Amino acid sequence: MDIIEFAKAHNYTLTPVQRFALKAIYGLPLDGTAGFHVRTGWREKDPILEMTEVQYAAHLYREGRCNQAEFAPNEDTREVFLSAGRRGGKDHLIGLIATYEGYRHTQTESHSEMWNPWVLVLAPNLDMAQNTYNNVLDVIEGSETLEPYVANQRSDMVRLQTKQDIERHGPWVGSRRQAHASVHVGYRAALPNRLRGLDLHFAVLNEFAHFADASAEDVLQMILPPMARHAGRSFLLVVSSPSLEPHNTFRRAFENVRPPALSLMIPTWEMNPEVPSETLEQAYQMQGHQVFTAEYGGRFFDRPEIPIEAELNRRLHYLAEQASMPYETLVHCVLEGWVEGAWPELDNPVAIRERLGLSR
Repeated sequence: MDIIEFAKAHNYTLTPVQRFALKAIYGLPLDGTAGFHVRTGWREKDPILEMTEVQYAAHLYREGRCNQAEFAPNEDTREVFLSAGRRGGKDHLIGLIATYEGYRHTQTESHSEMWNPWVLVLAPNLDMAQNTYNNVLDVIEGSETLEPYVANQRSDMVRLQTKQDIERHGPWVGSRRQAHASVHVGYRAALPNRLRGLDLHFAVLNEFAHFADASAEDVLQMILPPMARHAGRSFLLVVSSPSLEPHNTFRRAFENVRPPALSLMIPTWEMNPEVPSETLEQAYQMQGHQVFTAEYGGRFFDRPEIPIEAELNRRLHYLAEQASMPYETLVHCVLEGWVEGAWPELDNPVAIRERLGLSR
């Protein structure tokens, strides 16, 4: 069962571009006949193109948003970097991929008794990791495909039996004392000391751009060696919207991806065309061009290096708190306007509030 069939068996809704991404990752043949609509921007007036999956792949390559012009059929890509816009369904895809990887491991018919593979979801903090992992649980719970293999389930992990586990030790249901479950599917916060000793076969680093830089490097150094022991069978998936910091670990890694590893850059309006134009326009007006392009367009940009006086910095923190707006977003809005000469009153917090529409 391939991942598209797996999604269909679980009534998992996919947009055309999400389906394309899965096919590209798993080396499934792209459709060169049936077309689908591709939004070229978030505004209502932006043109909508019709493309087949084959044409869309060529379109991404021409625009420098994919590092491969063609995808070899029947060859899984085992290292994937996806830069995607917010609200594009990243967690939705991660939930499906992680669950499918768990399922693939259950089909292993011959393995050592010491074989205990991990399918692991990692995120900058525990809450984010758990929220992402909930998408995995949504697939597992009620799955007729996975039901014969599901063993004990905890809040942070599900254990799955392989075919060999069942043949040698019996199914989990009815023989829990003797039954053995080799496969672990779980989540962790991205803390290097929590990753020691895990036999990682699949790891997804969700919102990797928002890991602290030191943590990001440490996590990679911790997970790559055990995955390297399973060359050709391990799978690293790195997913994020770009950080507002221009030169963090995610960007450096993304820009250095070489085939057969895969890099994809897909904005919100292509990945999930159901997000209303009004919602995206509101985000654009609030965040400004550069921040919006990073967070929703999935593109990297270089932030202008402009010093912020300590007093102004305190005022901006106060304004961000009053507006329930991330501090970095507010700063980037201000910096962008400053570069364009549109913020002559930066020393006046009242005027700043008025410019942002925050005045009472």
